[in-house]
Amino acid sequence: MPATSPFPPSSSTPGTGHIHLALQPPNHPAFETLAFSYPLKLVVSSAHTLSPIPPSSSRQPTLEQERHENENGEKTDDDAIRPSEVPLLFLLTYGGGLLAGDTISLSLTLDPGTRLTIATQGSTKVFKSPSSISPSQSSAPSTVPSSAPPTPSTQTLTAHLAPHSALWLAPDPVQPFKDSHFAQVQTFYIPFSAAAASLGVLDWLTCGRAARGEIWALGSYASRSEIYLSPPPPPPPPPPPPPPSPSGPHPHTTKKKLLVRDAIKLGGSSRSPALSQQEAQNSGGAGIGPQTAMHDLALYGTLLLAGPVFAPLASFFRTEFAALPRIGGREWEWEWEGEGGGATVASNYQGSGGGHGNAHAHASRREQWRRNRWEMEGKRGVLWTVATVRGGVTVVKFGAREAEGGRGWLGEMLREEGSVGREFGGGGLMCVR
Repeated sequence: MPATSPFPPSSSTPGTGHIHLALQPPNHPAFETLAFSYPLKLVVSSAHTLSPIPPSSSRQPTLEQERHENENGEKTDDDAIRPSEVPLLFLLTYGGGLLAGDTISLSLTLDPGTRLTIATQGSTKVFKSPSSISPSQSSAPSTVPSSAPPTPSTQTLTAHLAPHSALWLAPDPVQPFKDSHFAQVQTFYIPFSAAAASLGVLDWLTCGRAARGEIWALGSYASRSEIYLSPPPPPPPPPPPPPPSPSGPHPHTTKKKLLVRDAIKLGGSSRSPALSQQEAQNSGGAGIGPQTAMHDLALYGTLLLAGPVFAPLASFFRTEFAALPRIGGREWEWEWEGEGGGATVASNYQGSGGGHGNAHAHASRREQWRRNRWEMEGKRGVLWTVATVRGGVTVVKFGAREAEGGRGWLGEMLREEGSVGREFGGGGLMCVR
């Protein structure tokens, strides 16, 4: 007779995780819930200590430190709910990647006044899907019909941010292997109230194992990030209502509002008749191939920024984009040395004073950095753009000819502006090291 286990049966589902970060008195963050199951693993690392904000009487209010009214109508300051530190949480998988059929489902709740950094310890590798192996590639009898759909690796994240909370989600880029299939959905809910939450999301991927010749050789890749304004809490129960009027009741509105939906999809299910033979081979015979869609890029990414904590960084990206040289502009100062060459400063650059001379000699430190960065962008083939969309969310899109070149560019931008390092510590910059 088999022995009976004294432990209750497990109710956890493989690959699920739950995170609930609360603020204990007076302002110390603590995980009320931190649960995970194989193949997901969550590891808490050293927290970043936040420096206190100077008293309101001795500083100018900023977006992050703005005053607001509480429910009693009294003036309160963000200092009262500013956490003492920002925990660093690593999102890991056993084996360093996702196998075909792995499903990761993570839920996250941040209480008012809490902040959290989520990072990884390396790129998330997506391994080959077994059903992608054709019968001609295997000497063993095939047990999977050739028409069977591939088995994808999936990852979902649902995050609820309370007022004055902040999340910096900055993993290393996803690295899809040849014939891998990956699908990801990230959904974020921020509050309607004026005491806004702050959200920074970095979603990026590389071309694969370039050293092995796998350049966008993935089977399929789909990633979608959505930011919603969550509905306000329902009002307190009213007194017994009067008899219904002919116009009918007025229920409380609980509909969420979509601010941003950003998506990327590589690989397709529909074949274009205009595909060339090489393009059809790159796409596996279905849709426009990833190599064709990505052109010469080896890295592609999106950065989403929302809320007062990330307002300085968003403004920095917009300012730097506005300062980029434009074709036909009055200060088009870069001369290109042809294919494979970098950019150099033109000797006839006309400065703001209207005279001719060496622009570097009169440039401020930021201007000098900016020109060096422009030269780096030209040499590394970095392309980027920025836009502000509904709800004040800033969207930054970027790509580079080499993965490390794109990582280095993003690191330069984050370190030069500096707010991520100040507000989230060194853990917030691990993805660009």
